[in-house]
Amino acid sequence: MPYEIVRNPIRTNLPVVAGRFLIVLVTLMFAPCAGADEYDDLRLKWRDNIVGTGYDTADTTVISRLNSIANAANSNWSSMDKSPTRTFLWSDLASTTISIHINYNYQRLRSMALAYATPGCSLHGNATLLADTMSGLDWMHANRYNATKSIYDNWYEFEIGSPIQ
Repeated sequence: MPYEIVRNPIRTNLPVVAGRFLIVLVTLMFAPCAGADEYDDLRLKWRDNIVGTGYDTADTTVISRLNSIANAANSNWSSMDKSPTRTFLWSDLASTTISIHINYNYQRLRSMALAYATPGCSLHGNATLLADTMSGLDWMHANRYNATKSIYDNWYEFEIGSPIQ
């Protein structure tokens, strides 16, 4: 019996699932101060789970990890095309026929969002990094990955790989 490819309901119903991690990180920075509900509490728990809490920023192991997060984000940020007329975010991930490029674009945006959201990281709370990350997410949604885009190359990147980023 041949295998049947079934469209992932997450992709078809929520076109921006691939950026969910990034959205969580970014929106948590602006959590409401008053009138918090159980969803705000849940988002804060997710943030704490992703970026960590209570770590000693003077510890050499923690410093090394924070520097690693900042270095990855800076590398991705500095090589990102931020021009208003861009046709790609990164020149080495510009293909519209190689589906893994979608996943890799989101991985780079994720590293930038992580640096923005991680307390103790040199890029923590950097407004320009936030703006460029959000711009990158918007560009990916408009141009590369949303519910109206046709699947090409490898269905995995559309149905599983990119959504879990």
